[in-house]
Amino acid sequence: DIPGNLNEKLNQILGLSAKGKIQKQIEVENFQILSPYNSEFSGTSKINDFIQSVYKKDLRYTLQKNSYKQSDKLIRTKNYYENQSLILSNGTLGFLIKDKQDEFIYDSGEGYTKKEMYDIRGFEREFFELAYAISIHKSQGSGFNNLFLVLPARFGLLSKELIYTALTRTKKTITIFIQNSDDLKKSIL
Repeated sequence: DIPGNLNEKLNQILGLSAKGKIQKQIEVENFQILSPYNSEFSGTSKINDFIQSVYKKDLRYTLQKNSYKQSDKLIRTKNYYENQSLILSNGTLGFLIKDKQDEFIYDSGEGYTKKEMYDIRGFEREFFELAYAISIHKSQGSGFNNLFLVLPARFGLLSKELIYTALTRTKKTITIFIQNSDDLKKSIL
């Protein structure tokens, strides 16, 4: 059992300290929720909103012009360059932390790296979104220690390749949630 309130438990599951601080190393790939869809009840957008509103309900929106809360997990949605050098690639996962400034903390392959949001050109700051849940498509190329896969009853758009991609994102454990439906008999599942 993980000690603490809901926010502290979530932080620890995500690989942070109970208070949402980076420990000796960043573990951004410790836990991830995947869904094939972005919209509707079982899509990434609703899951992200739910996690932020329930597990972080005691925290205020104070980061990035009141869009995020302390230690929110984010994903970069567009490559970011400085002086023609790639700094953040599309799909980079990390945490938004407020120390003195809002900082995006991510694993650069050489340990964790801090990028002050103030240093990112203004319009480029918009290309981040919550990442407690991400789409299977966005997860390509990543691996996660503990994975939750949400498969809603909209089976028509699912393919064997998409399911294979999702299943192969896990390093240790996977939990699959399949919404039951009469269409299940006709699906690839």
